[in-house]
Amino acid sequence: HNGATLQVPDPKAKDPERFGSLTLELSTQQRQYAYISEIAPVIIRAWLPMDAQVQLRSVIQPESKGFTLHNVTQQPQQSVEMRDNKQYRVLTWFGGISATKAGKHSVSLAMKATIAVPDDSQPALRQRNRPSMRIGGNFIEKELTLSTKDQEIEVRALPTEGKPENFSGAVGEFQFDGIEIPQQWKTGEPQKVALRIKGPGNFAIMQAPPLTPEELWNTYPGQDQFNPDDQASFSGNKIFQYNAIPRKAGNHPVTFTLHFFDPDKGAYQSIQSPTQTITVTGEDMVEEPQGEARENEKKPDIDPASIPAPSRDNNSATRSLSPWHTSAAFISLLSIAGLLTLAGPIGAVIQSRVNDPQRRKSMAIAREIAASSKTTSLALELRDATSYFAAARRTLQLHLSAAWQLKPEAITLADVQVRCATDSPLVAFLREADRYAYGAPPTADDWNALDARFQQALLSLPRP
Repeated sequence: HNGATLQVPDPKAKDPERFGSLTLELSTQQRQYAYISEIAPVIIRAWLPMDAQVQLRSVIQPESKGFTLHNVTQQPQQSVEMRDNKQYRVLTWFGGISATKAGKHSVSLAMKATIAVPDDSQPALRQRNRPSMRIGGNFIEKELTLSTKDQEIEVRALPTEGKPENFSGAVGEFQFDGIEIPQQWKTGEPQKVALRIKGPGNFAIMQAPPLTPEELWNTYPGQDQFNPDDQASFSGNKIFQYNAIPRKAGNHPVTFTLHFFDPDKGAYQSIQSPTQTITVTGEDMVEEPQGEARENEKKPDIDPASIPAPSRDNNSATRSLSPWHTSAAFISLLSIAGLLTLAGPIGAVIQSRVNDPQRRKSMAIAREIAASSKTTSLALELRDATSYFAAARRTLQLHLSAAWQLKPEAITLADVQVRCATDSPLVAFLREADRYAYGAPPTADDWNALDARFQQALLSLPRP
């Protein structure tokens, strides 16, 4: 078996592995490298002496900061196996590891245990039919940490060449396994769409594929559910459900589009669900024209002949003989003219700010942040873990989008880890979100701590 062991020093034990060992093996040896955001399946084995008394005192944890351990099975499989002509009791866990930074990194795992083995220096009776089993005698007990030896793994960054514009970070090999799109729609009225995607890969960071053509739709965050096919949740299927509102009437061919990176092919892939034609009734939803569109609107034609000529009132009072520039009317008129002179540039500045595309984009992001934050708070009150993490992640992506000038959907945990410190509250919360996406839902005691981490992540956000 590939892997390494921690040698536990014991002056009374001639065998350096007398107290057991821990090994880490990649489930597939097709590649000698991994990609950022890829979850590589692993097998973890504890090799324990047949005559040992063992108490596990911790879960398996990574010792190196460059990797994250995912979905380790809670109950290990037990077996008896031979290695180096010795018989061992073997505990086997399945899980996955993912890298957080590109480069060559060492990975090691550790687990605390209390192990007692017979003291070979003391005489003890042996069973006649099982010489390896002792009857009576003293034991040597140790509290120790079983650990794998550092193994160097090359981690590659996802390539920039060929990266789709709307790539959201999904890494694996996926395909559509079913879609539900209503046949009849009406503009401005929401309906629910659903789809199921299956395959091996990192489902935790996969976001709901958009309906295309995207300009036809307004969509809103929904719910998703992952159903694992194996013990380590490495493969399975994920169901997405969300609301969509059509913007234009007519008969439209629509489909779902998913972009992902296939680590075995080393290339980005784009797949579409089968095209379905829908019928949308009602009037097209039209946005209020802004900026140049408003300036290009046709002005109404005015007939000069329709403007009445000024009239003179014969009953008006006698004209004043005072100089015209000293009259109160002239002074008032002069004041008004001054104000209008100042108002012109001020109005131009205000108009330019209103029509500024960057300002309009910032205002749109601010509105979406407010809506996403409201959804996060509501999900927290309802203890809806799926909606909470989806909305919280979206809120952070929107904030980062404003700061980094990137599309929110394109910002992944890997991007955040490259730009931010690995121990930042932002990275910590996103990792926590990934952990709960695969594992058990938060308990009642977890929710307050989760919200506190989310608030810390918001405070640590970079400023635009």
